[in-house]
Amino acid sequence: MASYKAHFAFGALIAACVAVAMLVISWVSLMMMPVVFLLAVIGSMLPDIDSDSGLPARLLFGTLAVATIGLTLFYAINNTAISWPQKSLIAVGAGLFVYFIIGGIFKHFTEHRGVFHSIPAALVMGLAAMSGSGLLGIGEKMALAVGLAITAGYLSH
Repeated sequence: MASYKAHFAFGALIAACVAVAMLVISWVSLMMMPVVFLLAVIGSMLPDIDSDSGLPARLLFGTLAVATIGLTLFYAINNTAISWPQKSLIAVGAGLFVYFIIGGIFKHFTEHRGVFHSIPAALVMGLAAMSGSGLLGIGEKMALAVGLAITAGYLSH
C-alpha cells in the first residue's frame, strides 16, 4: 500500500507527462499547461475521496460547504424579509449541514478502496470534468484536455 506522499509524487510525475504531451500535440497553450498539470494532480488524489480520514474527503466536503455558504448568501441577499444575522445563520447552517450531514452520509455508504478505486470511476470523473468544463463555457478542445487530465491522474492512483 502506497503512502499519501507516494501517490502525490507519482501523480505529479504523470501530471507533468500529460501536460507536456498536450503541449507537444498543441491541445493546450503554454499558459494552460499548469492548469492541466494541476488537474491531473487533483485527479490522482480523487480515488481517496472515500477514505474517511483522508485529506481528499476533507477538502471535498470543506469546499462544498464553503460553496454552499456562498450560494446561500447569494440567494438570500435579495430577500429583504430576513435580517443579515439571520441570513448569515442560515448560510452557515447550510454549510454545516453539507459538511457534517451530507459528508457523514457519504462516509457511511462508501468504503475505502471500493467503487472509487476502479476504472469506471476514473471514466465517470473524466466525463464529469468534461461536462463541468462545458458548463463553464470552455471550448471543446480544452474541455477534452480537462477530462483527459483528470482521467489520466485518476488512473495513475
